[in-house]
Amino acid sequence: MQDTTAQLQPRATFRQWDTVTYDCMDGAVVQVRRHTVALYRSKYTGKVAMGLIDGKAVSVAEAVRVLEGADVTVKTSEVLEQPAHIGKAAACELHKELGRLKFRNHYEAASAALERPVNSLAALTAAEAQIVRSYAYGQWGMTA
Repeated sequence: MQDTTAQLQPRATFRQWDTVTYDCMDGAVVQVRRHTVALYRSKYTGKVAMGLIDGKAVSVAEAVRVLEGADVTVKTSEVLEQPAHIGKAAACELHKELGRLKFRNHYEAASAALERPVNSLAALTAAEAQIVRSYAYGQWGMTA
């Protein structure tokens, strides 16, 4: 079976890291700088739109510069966007399609395709629905 985990990974709307940067002179550490860096993604544009360093708003470029210049970075927090569900109308069409392909238990077929329990086709994302569709057609040696 194909690996579908990469296709189903939602993007982060927020990530936060703790960083440590060692300033050295002549091989000796002369200063240790610690920062908490955060990046926010705009829900409207989908692009990283805001950066924070130690709770202060900074440009995205400045926040990235601190992250890239750090000797140690530890991700401490992450908020993932929730993809939209296909809803009842699209689920009805998927039920009809699975029926035409002679699947008796549509939830069982979806569960097999996604390798997790599925109790509602309406709660699937568009990517998950496509995986179920491809799986169903693949069982008959066809392509979706």
